[in-house]
Amino acid sequence: MQERPYVLYTHKLYADGLGSNYGIVLTSWIRGAFSRSHINLFPNKFQNGFAGHRFQVSAADQPPFIFRIRSLDSSGMGQLRWDGVEMRLLNMIAQRLNFSLDITETPNVAESRSAVDSIQMQILQGSVDIGMSGIYLTESRMLETDMSVGHSRDCAAFITLASKALPKYRAIMGPFQWPVWAALVSVYLGGVFPIVFTDRLTLRHLMGNWGEIENMFWYVFGMFTNAFTFTGKYAWANTEKTSTRLLIGSYWLFTIIITSCYTGSIIAFVTLPAFPDTVDSVTDLLGLFFRVCTLDNGGWETWFQNSTHEATSKLYKKMEFVRTLEEGIGNVTQSFFWNYAFLGSKARLEYLVQSNYSNE
Repeated sequence: MQERPYVLYTHKLYADGLGSNYGIVLTSWIRGAFSRSHINLFPNKFQNGFAGHRFQVSAADQPPFIFRIRSLDSSGMGQLRWDGVEMRLLNMIAQRLNFSLDITETPNVAESRSAVDSIQMQILQGSVDIGMSGIYLTESRMLETDMSVGHSRDCAAFITLASKALPKYRAIMGPFQWPVWAALVSVYLGGVFPIVFTDRLTLRHLMGNWGEIENMFWYVFGMFTNAFTFTGKYAWANTEKTSTRLLIGSYWLFTIIITSCYTGSIIAFVTLPAFPDTVDSVTDLLGLFFRVCTLDNGGWETWFQNSTHEATSKLYKKMEFVRTLEEGIGNVTQSFFWNYAFLGSKARLEYLVQSNYSNE
């Protein structure tokens, strides 16, 4: 039944470079009072930081967050240096908290699909203390490992070839869109048959008579271009039938209107540069029939898979996957028949484009 004192103590963390820590008795509580009444119950534990402790760091090349720089020294031996946003931040923290870094490159692990997964696996196994690779803060990663406060915000972005002015040699086709050209060809080639029928009241004379069909084509071509006219005995312009003359007259009026529109549009097209539509949204990618690819690792393959946004969900059904960022950029720059778009990190894409590509 005898009253015993409560002993209050703290720890001195990282007492030496090996990471040792030991307990320090502060005071005791007995008979309603402290045995040392003026002592600070909450002293600073990191008075000397980590006492020069050396942390094992696993880093993977992920510009602009982490740069891997290979060089040769004066003796010809290879050297490996690291730089980047996260490297500089960690160096500042190391100077402030008095610890050193032993940086090794993240090894390729057979079970992992990316460098981020390899770093996560190393930390879980305890083979390294810190991992750096521009790793995104996600709920699943924070459940398995401790992550620092985010140092920057990134977003998903599409990259496509730049929208440049159409070349001048395309001025011939430029004024009209392809549906208009298809309609014009159909009207001009199909419209000659009603003219023939009103003139002869039959189409039998065209069967096997390829010369007559050729004359019909050149008649239409001459009408559209005003290059030449036909004044022969059987020319439609010499017909005496009212229905044929009315049809040819309306045909001429239609041709004059189309020719005027075409001439004015081609002048404007040559004078002012025309730019194709730019891609600003997922809807544009679907409407312009782009082939879209993204990374098959790092979370990109699943992050948007169950999106409630209808257009994004539809886009992911035809999504293609590539192994590296460079491979995705290669699909965009080397696309020939189908336009390509690549979905990835905006920060990484901006750095890659600025450091490796010109405006062309």
